[in-house]
Amino acid sequence: MKRLSSKLLCLLFILISTLAHADTQNFQVGVGGTIIDIQAPHKFHEVTSLFPEFERFFKTITPQTNRLLGALISEEDLQRANENQEPKLNRYMMLQVAYQMENKSVSSAEFQDLTSTIKKLQKTLLQKIKDKTADEVTNNFSEEYKIPVDIKIGEPVPLGTFVEQSDAYGFGNLMRYKVSSGEKEIEYDMVTGISFLRVKSRVLFAYVYCLYESEKDINWAKSKSIEWIDSMLKLNSK
Repeated sequence: MKRLSSKLLCLLFILISTLAHADTQNFQVGVGGTIIDIQAPHKFHEVTSLFPEFERFFKTITPQTNRLLGALISEEDLQRANENQEPKLNRYMMLQVAYQMENKSVSSAEFQDLTSTIKKLQKTLLQKIKDKTADEVTNNFSEEYKIPVDIKIGEPVPLGTFVEQSDAYGFGNLMRYKVSSGEKEIEYDMVTGISFLRVKSRVLFAYVYCLYESEKDINWAKSKSIEWIDSMLKLNSK
C-alpha cells in the first residue's frame, strides 16, 4: 500500500508540474482578427502573460514599428523568476508583428516576393536594424526605467540563411553590444536568428537570441529557429 501511495504521489507531482507549465508552453495570439496557435520550443516558456515585469522589459526592446506578441525564456530562467532571482536571459525568443502588416492578408506569391527582396537587401536590412535598435532601446530604457543607458552595437556579421521554405525565410547575424549605465559597462556578442513566416495569411517575425561564445551557439540559434518555425506552420496548417 505504501508503495502504491508513493507512485501515486509521484504521478500527481508530475501532473501538477506539467499543468503549471501548460499555459507557458502553448498560447494563442490575435493578429488582424486571426487567431494563431503558438507552441514554445522545447524547454522554453512564454512569460509576458505571467509576469508584468517581463512584458514591460520585452516591450521596451521591441521596435516601435512592431507589436510584441510573446516573449519566451528558458526553463532555467523561468525557475529563477519563480524564485525571485534575476534571470540571465542568455537565450530568449520574441514573436512580433509589424503594425502596418497586422491587418493585411498576404498571399503565397506576395510572401515569395517579400522574401526575395529580403534576401537581396539582407545586408542593408541588418544595418538598419542595428542603427534603429541602438537608438530606440536606449531611448526606451531611459524613458521606461528612468535610468541613463547608452547602447552601442557593432557592425553586423551575416551568418547566412537559417531556413528557407515556401512560407518561411530566416537568416542569422552576429553583433557586439556595449551597454553603459553610469560607471558600469558590459560588452558581449549576441547571435540573432531573424525569421519571417506566413501563418494563416499573416506575416510574423520570429527572433531567436543567443549569447555567443562559440560555433555551437550559432548552431543552437539556427536549430531553434527551425524548430519554432516548423511548429508554428504545422500547428496552423489545418
